[in-house]
Amino acid sequence: MLYSLLQRLALGPLPMTFTNAQEIEHLRTLRDGGWVKVSFTPGTKPGQGTATVTELTALGRVAMRFIPPE
Repeated sequence: MLYSLLQRLALGPLPMTFTNAQEIEHLRTLRDGGWVKVSFTPGTKPGQGTATVTELTALGRVAMRFIPPE
């Protein structure tokens, strides 16, 4: 899932907004690794927040070379 998410970010226009809870959790992991710049907005109910990615960092682009495609 991480590779496909990174690939979507690399190919798609940024900023890109996500509402899927599983994708948001993966984006937290990518942010913690320094691979993306992302902001999180909480929703009114659990699981309803959003994440907006503004940048795939240079480190994230390098990481794509080492993560095996799913």
